[in-house]
Amino acid sequence: MSERNPDADAPDDAGEVAALRARVAELERREALWELSEKTLRESEERFRQLADNAFDLIVELDDQNRMVYLNQRCYQVLGYEQGVGHGATADGLIHPDDTRALLKHWDWGANKDARWGLEARYRHADGSWRWLEFTAGRYTTATGEVRIVAVGRDVTERREAEDALRRTQHELEQRVQERTQSLEQANRQLREVQGRLISAERLGAAEEFAGSVAHAINNPLTALIGRIEMALNDPGRRSDLHAVLRLAHRIRDVVDRTLHLWRKGTLNLVSVSPAELLADVRLELEERARRQGVKLLVSSGECDSIVADRTLVVAALGSLAENGLDAMPEGGTLWLGASQLPAGDTVRFRVADDGPGIPVELRPRVFDPFFTTKPHGTGLGLPIVQGIVRGHKGRVSLASGAAGGTVVLVDLPTRPD
Repeated sequence: MSERNPDADAPDDAGEVAALRARVAELERREALWELSEKTLRESEERFRQLADNAFDLIVELDDQNRMVYLNQRCYQVLGYEQGVGHGATADGLIHPDDTRALLKHWDWGANKDARWGLEARYRHADGSWRWLEFTAGRYTTATGEVRIVAVGRDVTERREAEDALRRTQHELEQRVQERTQSLEQANRQLREVQGRLISAERLGAAEEFAGSVAHAINNPLTALIGRIEMALNDPGRRSDLHAVLRLAHRIRDVVDRTLHLWRKGTLNLVSVSPAELLADVRLELEERARRQGVKLLVSSGECDSIVADRTLVVAALGSLAENGLDAMPEGGTLWLGASQLPAGDTVRFRVADDGPGIPVELRPRVFDPFFTTKPHGTGLGLPIVQGIVRGHKGRVSLASGAAGGTVVLVDLPTRPD
């Protein structure tokens, strides 16, 4: 049996040593890298802590048991606690009882881990008061597989107090508005009661004015009727005048009927009538008085279209204007009654003119005011009634001065008062 050569195993031992040395070197390199990584991680964590502690926002980190594992300096500043207080405790211990359920509902660890949410709640201050904090929170998983929540927030106490103050102010304003509304409603009820009494008084006054208007409207034909009757009595040979008397009597009846109808129903009895016919009716009412006063009555009508109007009321209005002209000429003069078509073609202008003293310029703005009069025994209703009749026909009445003095009254009536 041959002896073993000790040099035969040398190459294998050298390889194992080299491999061992290589492994040791790798371990040393990895240890150095690990130490470097730990150093870098510590430095990173330190920089994060420095940034977090100097941040203006509140930063809180919680573990999966809702325990606060990190609070930055701002948390302690805002809530007034000493450094380290609350570390490891659950967050719900600081939350107002009314906000706890709603707040913890967001911290459902079974929810989507990538979820982000906002929350706002009251947190207890070290002095026992409550501060409103608003947070934005989210979940993340650490390198070791731990699930954490990081919440970044700010103190919104001043904003919430301002909002609460605003709500209180709004509530107070609403109460004041409600009280004011009730006061106004009561005032309105009282006003309606006063208005009711005023309407009753106004109706009484309107009844008096209506009685005056009826009296004024029948005055012209009644005067003419009396004159005709007196002449027939003084001269039996003028019995033919009785026909004119009959016409005037019918005219008085029409005026009364139409005035009462207008008062009761507020409607016009519209018919188609020529301006010449209207002026003829006015002349019939006034010619006897004009003769007695020595007033020359001139009536003319150009080519005019017929108008749609309440004949009785328009004649009463024109007759009232003509009577005013006669009143202005007690010692005689000339009274002109005329009608013409305006260029536009849809309006007829009636003109009543006298050569009396005229109306002073300073009084003209008032002549259509009810009860204003310059006559010793006037009612002040004539021109207001005329204006009401003309306006009821969608027309216009105005005053002017004649070339040689006197007064000119213009009445513009549309051919159809649509």
